[in-house]
Amino acid sequence: MAKTCHQNLLARKDNIVSTAFLGCKLDLKQIVLQARNAEYNPKRFAAVIMRITEPKTTALIFASGNMVCTGAKSEEQSKLAARKYARIIQKLGFAVKFQRFEIRNIVASCDVKFPIRLEGLAYSHGAFSSYEPEIFPGLIYRMKMEQKEPQELELPKKKKNVVLLIFVSGKIVITGAKVREDTYKAFENMYPVLTEFRKHRIANCFLIFTFFSPFVHTCICKLFPVDTSRNVAPVLLVGNVCFNIFAHLWSVAERVNGSIWTGFT
Repeated sequence: MAKTCHQNLLARKDNIVSTAFLGCKLDLKQIVLQARNAEYNPKRFAAVIMRITEPKTTALIFASGNMVCTGAKSEEQSKLAARKYARIIQKLGFAVKFQRFEIRNIVASCDVKFPIRLEGLAYSHGAFSSYEPEIFPGLIYRMKMEQKEPQELELPKKKKNVVLLIFVSGKIVITGAKVREDTYKAFENMYPVLTEFRKHRIANCFLIFTFFSPFVHTCICKLFPVDTSRNVAPVLLVGNVCFNIFAHLWSVAERVNGSIWTGFT
C-alpha cells in the first residue's frame, strides 16, 4: 500500500498490544522461580510480568494460559515476541501450544507541526469530541469507522471507534485500531479538520506588537529630543496601521480557508 503525504506524518513511535493463548494451565510461582527477567507479586497483580530485549517488549502471563504482549513497534515484532515468550514457558516444562494470536490495539503518535484551537474544535464537533482542560489537557475525539466482515457470513458492518487524543501543541495520539490502515485512514480524515482549526502564531505576534506600539512611541519620545520624536511618530503611526491591516487580513484568510497557510509554520 503506497503511503500518502498524510501517512508520512505518522511517526514510527507505535505500540502494539496483542494477545495469545498458550493452551495449558500455568504455575506462576514455578515460572518466576525458574525464568529470568520475570517478576510476580500476587498481592498486587495476578500475572507474571516478563520482559525480553529483542524485540523490546513486556508480557503479562496469567495462570489460565492467556498472555498479553505490549511494547512492540510493529505487528511482526509483536508476533515474534509472543512466540519467544511461549518458547520460554515451554522450556520450563509446560505443554505450551501457541494459539489464538490477535492484535488488540495499535497506538500511533504524530505531530502536525502547528498549534490547534481545541475550544473551536470541541464546539464545532461536539457530537464526537469531549474537551475538559481541568481534567485532561487534550481533546478526545471518537471517530467511528466501519469494520468489514467476511463476505460469506453476510453480516452487517460493525462500527468501531478509533480514538484520537489531540493536544494544543499539534501532538496527536491515535488508538483503538486493530489494523494499521485504520490508523492511516483516521488521520487522513482528521487532518483537514485540524487545518481548519489551526492557530496562527504570526497574526498573534502582530496583534501583540500593535498593542505595545503606543508604549514604544512614548519611550522614544522620552529618550530622544522633541524634533527627533516628531520624525519618528509618523513612522510608528504608519507601521501601526500597516500591522493592523495585515493582522485583519490574516484573520479573515484564516476564517475563509485555514488550509491555505499549511506550508507556513
